[in-house]
Amino acid sequence: LLYQKTHPRSGPFYGGKVNKTKNLTKDDIQAIRKFFIEPMSSVELKQLNLVWLKQYELLSNIQGYLDRHDLNQAAITQLNVKLHNFEEDFYMSMENAALTYLASIIREDLSFYEREEDHINFIIFICFQYFRTKKFYNNLRSAFNDSDNKILNVERAVPFIRCYGATNVGASIYREEGLWKLVLLRNQSDTPFITCDQPVSNTFAYKKPATSPVEYLEFYYPIAPNLAVLLTKNKRFSFTDKSYVQKIEADTYNALAVNASYEAIYGNQEQVLKDQLPFIK
Repeated sequence: LLYQKTHPRSGPFYGGKVNKTKNLTKDDIQAIRKFFIEPMSSVELKQLNLVWLKQYELLSNIQGYLDRHDLNQAAITQLNVKLHNFEEDFYMSMENAALTYLASIIREDLSFYEREEDHINFIIFICFQYFRTKKFYNNLRSAFNDSDNKILNVERAVPFIRCYGATNVGASIYREEGLWKLVLLRNQSDTPFITCDQPVSNTFAYKKPATSPVEYLEFYYPIAPNLAVLLTKNKRFSFTDKSYVQKIEADTYNALAVNASYEAIYGNQEQVLKDQLPFIK
């Protein structure tokens, strides 16, 4: 069941239309290097983010070549489809790889988080789920539009910025590996969890203005009406843990999902969604 806050699910960040990656200009690339990559102190992270930038620079060069040359029409069509779908295909491949983790969570088994490779991959998946949304894009665009320093075109740069944000936050979490716990939230109440078009949210950002800085981070990710996970540094939990949620906590997490949403809220009971109407602005 779906409650539409504004208009039907469509547009460049959803399945209704493919998400065409915009061509980066030379000025965009220079600005990205100056403001995002050069200030980084970690050599490893700098190199990793340069790989992201090179990838999007290559896509822009290929698209520019197609625009400038009269090539075989069938070849142009095929390449344009690949370029047009590139970002969405990338996220789809990441989500497909994460299906084993989600299936494990549904079985209430968090043992994958204790294996280093799976630990890293799950953190990366969570971070991309946080940064890839339309809400993130619109908040980013608002922040840049409000700034006196128009350093780059956000619409063209946002695919790189998503990768940059997810990579750096993921690396920060991994560096503090022993401090970040994965907690299974088992909902024992009659109020099922709901979710939204911002599937992963920061609990510390609850009711904070979108453009205001948030000092702390804790990721909440609802998986099913009776299951969710927290990626947290809360000291009361062990490295992989389980916490039982009662109605007052379920209501709080659902309010968090409403607050994090942009255009759509999802649930498996109509009444639970109707109960959220007073809180939807």
